[in-house]
Amino acid sequence: MINDTANPTTKRKVMITAITAAILFVIILILKTAKPETPAAETVEKLTLVSTGELTFTTMRPGFKTIGTLTAPAVTEITSQVQGTIKEVLIENGEKVIKGQPLILIDDVEQARLFSQAKAQYAQANAALIKAEAQHSTDLKLLQKDKELSQLARKSLERYKNLQKRNLATEAQVDQANETLQRQESSQLQRQLAVDTWSAQQAELEANLESAKAQFEQAEEDLASTEVTAPFSGRVHLVSVANAGRISKGSPLISLYDDQSVVLEASLPPTTMSLLMQHKELQKEMTASGSLWGQDIGFRFKSLAQRSNAQGNPVALFEPLQEFQTLAVNRGIEATITLPVQTNTYAIPVTALHDHAYIYLLKDDQTLDRVDVSIVGEAYQSDERFYIISAPSIKPGSAYVTSQMLSDINGLKVQPAQTQGQTL
Repeated sequence: MINDTANPTTKRKVMITAITAAILFVIILILKTAKPETPAAETVEKLTLVSTGELTFTTMRPGFKTIGTLTAPAVTEITSQVQGTIKEVLIENGEKVIKGQPLILIDDVEQARLFSQAKAQYAQANAALIKAEAQHSTDLKLLQKDKELSQLARKSLERYKNLQKRNLATEAQVDQANETLQRQESSQLQRQLAVDTWSAQQAELEANLESAKAQFEQAEEDLASTEVTAPFSGRVHLVSVANAGRISKGSPLISLYDDQSVVLEASLPPTTMSLLMQHKELQKEMTASGSLWGQDIGFRFKSLAQRSNAQGNPVALFEPLQEFQTLAVNRGIEATITLPVQTNTYAIPVTALHDHAYIYLLKDDQTLDRVDVSIVGEAYQSDERFYIISAPSIKPGSAYVTSQMLSDINGLKVQPAQTQGQTL
């Protein structure tokens, strides 16, 4: 409880403090009420600043860059016809060769020995046939003689039998005449058998001769094959052996290709392939260019390959423009494929294309209008890359945005920066 007998001085101080606080509160309230209200700031719309250009038909040739491969339609692999040891390799990978040029030498000691054996067997088989033919000729003559002798022996036996009936010949004489007849008839039968079986014997001997001849010719060919020569003029693709190496029959030795048939294989994007199929007359005007070992190489379209690459894209074949140009197969080359100039197409900077599908036109009210386009190809000018596009709904002279927008902002109002100029 408050003591009613408190010091009057203290009460007076508390009262003065309360009055002072009240006065200050009233002054602050009056000042706040009298302060003029600050006018609200006007809201200013902040527009996205974009770069723009003007669309006009282009005369730039569309194309695209890709990694192509130099290939030969056919690479011929030469294999060994014999087993043996490599005596000397006379060429290197990539070397130019002419038809008949020696490429590899194989030690011919083994093949020379086999050739001598086959030659002797062939001569032996030939001699056996000649001998048998002579024997057959003799057998024919002797068979006639045997028939005559058999007839005489038969008559002799009959004569002795008649004499025996008249007791003019003994039993022993008759037996001897009979024995002579039996021996002569046996000789005749043997001679007849030789004559009758001659056809089979002749066929067997002739077959042996043909076999020996084939072995002789094979041995002769194998001996000649110890010197491996180029079957045609071309270039060495790969040497598969080395000096002193042991090889067997069928071992790969070397592969060659016709260096005048080298082509560039390059895959085509689906859009390009679709264009070529719709306008086949454009195929013959398609070209390619690239660089290999610092040498610029030009190509012309040859044909479409009957296969696709690993990604399923079609493959086109291009042949070199220059004849007798040295090109190494199985080598990658950065190539630029160029198509003829397309009508009603536009060249735009790569930043103007969004998602490879659409661009933004700029309407009169400065709002964006999304328009779908088709990519015809690419083009390069002063190392700057452009897309060649087409869109039937676009009118030449339309303004478009060249800036890359981060999201789909169709209908957004923007602030155009200074126009970059017309398309090329």
